[in-house]
Amino acid sequence: MARKLNLKFTLKTKAYSLIELILALALSSILILCLSSIFNIGQLSLSKSFLERKSGEENSFVLDYIKDEISKAKYYYKTDADSSIVIVKDAVNNISTKGKYEHICYINYNKNIYRITFQASTLHKINVNNSSCDGKNKLAEGVSLKSNLDGNLLTLEIRDEKKTLIKKEIALRCIEVQE
Repeated sequence: MARKLNLKFTLKTKAYSLIELILALALSSILILCLSSIFNIGQLSLSKSFLERKSGEENSFVLDYIKDEISKAKYYYKTDADSSIVIVKDAVNNISTKGKYEHICYINYNKNIYRITFQASTLHKINVNNSSCDGKNKLAEGVSLKSNLDGNLLTLEIRDEKKTLIKKEIALRCIEVQE
């Protein structure tokens, strides 16, 4: 004997309709989109602050490096081209440089700061030229170095295109080279 399905039993089962499922998926996707954008903004701000802190540390390192070299220098002189200074110290790299002087200059080239070295056997002013240098090292990228000499006080500034990022004043305790 076959039983017929009773209509009142089939309608009492609890199930979700297609419209309810679509609405639930739409609301959950909107919620997930909002949360992911909040996390993405937080991650972007953290990475930006990390890069700013890292560049600040690099700029501070460059100025400290220059300050250390200036404190070890015996002589200095101003260049004619961009009124930056050249520091001179005894060359102590190896035996063949004994009695020679090492001239060190910091220049800006293509928005980078370079350390240029020259060696000379006598103490005199050297015309700073990139092609005839003995050594060239890049110290910083995307910034420029500005120097101002007022008496024996040297002011160094690391700048980007818009503003001064870091500034340091250094007392020169070395002798100025006269022609």
